[in-house]
Amino acid sequence: MVPYEYVMLLLWMTFAVVGITRHFPRELGATIGFVGMMFFFQLLGSKVDGMVFKVASGLGAGSESESLVSWCFYSGTILAVVVIMYAGETLTFGGEWPPTRIGGIVIDATMGLVNGWIVIGTWWYYTHKLGYPQQALGVYQPPLSDQAQVLVALTPLELIPSGQATLVLGGALLGLLFLKVAR
Repeated sequence: MVPYEYVMLLLWMTFAVVGITRHFPRELGATIGFVGMMFFFQLLGSKVDGMVFKVASGLGAGSESESLVSWCFYSGTILAVVVIMYAGETLTFGGEWPPTRIGGIVIDATMGLVNGWIVIGTWWYYTHKLGYPQQALGVYQPPLSDQAQVLVALTPLELIPSGQATLVLGGALLGLLFLKVAR
């Protein structure tokens, strides 16, 4: 089986390619949606648990399946936000293209990597927090390697100080919106 961190790194690198094809003004617009998604998750907090319990009970699943239902909720929401941000009409920031093609590619790839870190990092954070419930589906075998343990500690929500996530994410969202409006 492929080590978990390799899958996550491959998904993250995919965002670099997307960033190069979309260019930084559109990628920065997508960043607003991704930070908004994390803010939404933070505001929901424990309400997700109650929602998951109702859904799991309605499906006739036992309490052991709650983490799998919760993982499916987070995974589905993250996937939906990615599709909306990349397939739909997104916010586009104004900006001048760098004078060299190489400089533009570096900036585009960097913005793609930032968005990938937000999206894949958020997904990994919740997957880790829920105890890798996709084991029930046969797509993961524990344990995580030491390298994966280090990488999961670098996910966005792990790096935000405990108890400060709502404030930090709300501030980041307002800052990005201000940049869009201020031009």
